[in-house]
Amino acid sequence: MARGEAVFSEFVRGFETRENGFLLQPSNSRDLQQRLFSMLQGCKSMRELARLHAQLLVNGFSQKNFLITKLLSFCVSSNNLYHATQAFDMVKEPSTILCNQMIGAFSRSATPETALRFYNRMRASAMAQPNSFTFAFLLGACAAAGTSLLKQGEQLHARILSAGFGVDVYVQTNLVNMYAAAADSATIEKARKVFDDMPHRNVVSWNAMLAGYLRSGDAPSAFRLFDQMPERNAVSWTTMIAGCAQSGRSRQALTLFREMRRARIGADQVTFVAALSACAELGDLEMGRWIHSRIDRGASVGERRLVSLNNALIHMYAKCGAVQDAYRVFQEMPRRSTVSWTTMIAGLTIHGHGDDALHLFRTMQCMKEAKGEKPDAVTFIAVLNACCRTGRIDEGYRFFEQISQVYGIRPSIEHYGCMVDMLSRAGRLSEAWQLAKTMPMQPNEAVWGALLNGCRARRDVKLASQVVDRLMELELEPAHAAGYLVILSNAYAAAGKWDEVRRVRERMVKMGLSKPPGRSWVHVNGVLHSFVAGDRSHRRASDIYRMVGEIAARAKLEGIAPDTSQVLLDVEEEEEREAFLQHHSEKLAIAFGLISIPDVGEPIRVTSNLCICSDCHSTAKFVSKAFGREIVVRDQNLFHHFVDGCCSCKDYW
Repeated sequence: MARGEAVFSEFVRGFETRENGFLLQPSNSRDLQQRLFSMLQGCKSMRELARLHAQLLVNGFSQKNFLITKLLSFCVSSNNLYHATQAFDMVKEPSTILCNQMIGAFSRSATPETALRFYNRMRASAMAQPNSFTFAFLLGACAAAGTSLLKQGEQLHARILSAGFGVDVYVQTNLVNMYAAAADSATIEKARKVFDDMPHRNVVSWNAMLAGYLRSGDAPSAFRLFDQMPERNAVSWTTMIAGCAQSGRSRQALTLFREMRRARIGADQVTFVAALSACAELGDLEMGRWIHSRIDRGASVGERRLVSLNNALIHMYAKCGAVQDAYRVFQEMPRRSTVSWTTMIAGLTIHGHGDDALHLFRTMQCMKEAKGEKPDAVTFIAVLNACCRTGRIDEGYRFFEQISQVYGIRPSIEHYGCMVDMLSRAGRLSEAWQLAKTMPMQPNEAVWGALLNGCRARRDVKLASQVVDRLMELELEPAHAAGYLVILSNAYAAAGKWDEVRRVRERMVKMGLSKPPGRSWVHVNGVLHSFVAGDRSHRRASDIYRMVGEIAARAKLEGIAPDTSQVLLDVEEEEEREAFLQHHSEKLAIAFGLISIPDVGEPIRVTSNLCICSDCHSTAKFVSKAFGREIVVRDQNLFHHFVDGCCSCKDYW
């Protein structure tokens, strides 16, 4: 039985036994009503409210709107909408205020569509009449439901105009928000029309339109509107920062964050969450740590930190290569959510600590009954990835079975993709191929891509060719299609099948595809330096290539030979093949880090847009030992921590 039902049953029992009833005399009815009103105003718990509600029933006050209004206020503030609904349904003629209480409460709930039921009850009442608050709440419910209540929202728009509320700024702002929440070009145009027709706009109106543009992916219009705003508040700035961060414009997000600081607009915890998300995407650890210091400063003056903010800190540190800092935040959290555990498990996994990630998940399973932090579908994706990265096949199958059998979650295509990836990395390609073909849903790009990577690692060019054919049947982005064909070309090159390499390249030319360029970045003194393979545009290019040569020479003296199988061209001269390898973007970034970042215990942190090749991986291991430097490479899939000649991935990536 739900808590709301239990409390309601309790006051019904009290009513039936009259254990808590007053002996009502006609002469003291008004005094008793006033006394009950005061007691409701000072109510501290739902148990106390249940007893007071019983008093209302016992003494015949269940139809007194002013008393029920006060009772509903406590129910709504306690988020006990079940009890509120039971009390409301007993009122034969609810007032406008009572109806608005229920409509407003459900518009902010997990079931906003329920607000319309109370509106229909209101329309059937002779006593209650919709007002501007009614329509504003209803539009808020339609906005919260997204496109599912758009038709009802449009009908409400017509009623608003006929009822004469079309000039109310509060109602108009909610109309803008309702249309903007649908987030497509047609509804955004409707939102803009309402916005343009408003005789008076406040900053909330501007913010609603701003959020609509960003939600629909129209960042240029959002920036134009932002520049036109006569007044900007913290919500305006936060909306822009969050919108940019969520749409892949993380550099713009941090630029806006810096401008917000210069404008002396106080950032709140929601702003920091958005900025930390941008830091995570860019790998900007320096800015992330600065934000953390500001957050700690707020905590020192008594500000309670939101769980979502701690989650954002964990995510930022994990994505910026500082997994120990992420774990420290996690340990210090007074309260955690499922997202907290999932983010930490995923963070440990991408840093090569899969065993620690699985241990943390087992801890979560043990604590779930006491804490209510139950694993969800996303948690299991992180867990299966940990099994994948550690080669724990049997455990992976066991966790996969738990998804449905223990937790009642239907496995999604992402879960099946993790299983295919796990089998492919372990070399069990025929098993992975069979699973991909027998999945209860059509395999997507991620599933076939995982199997293709396994084929490349095991040099199974026959199966790789079949997998690429499956991939080309999908509607792929051109860059993705080119990437998969390059992987196939790579597999043929590793096997020395140069005729097949040429055929793949000819296929790419016919399809109008080109190999995505490898690019790497490294932060030095707050400045981001970018490199592409063979890049000589950097102002210190001569110093960089001198260091690259020194690394290669020292490696050769140690008897470390370049892995020329990574060269995808049919080049007969070994020296020429080695030269191609030396100019990979990761090597240029590492060389620049060596000559630019002082050796004071600060790691060289490199970010790459592609998966690191085996030769660059070997080079980074050698540099970490020969030069005594810690190197952290964040590639497309993992963080590689190179220390004293070893990598955190244990050469399993």
